[in-house]
Amino acid sequence: MILIVGVIMGILSSSVSVTRYKVKGNLEKPATAPVETKEDIEGALLEKVYLYERIFVLTNNLCKHFISLRVTGRWEKDVVMQIRKWVAS
Repeated sequence: MILIVGVIMGILSSSVSVTRYKVKGNLEKPATAPVETKEDIEGALLEKVYLYERIFVLTNNLCKHFISLRVTGRWEKDVVMQIRKWVAS
């Protein structure tokens, strides 16, 4: 658990801006600025596309990291021990 949280924090803080996402069975993205004029529609659309892209990149990187841990010896040696400590605490 600690390792996964560290990976998430590393991925989110690796870019210039840090975006927060909530995961509660579904994923809630941050609110975007309201559209006030017709000219704002394109900007709002691009912002939403960007935010969803970040979610997909985050999910993809987490899956890659999990698979790399799972297929190596680090899974039993490091991750399982951390999970056991976390459950026992």
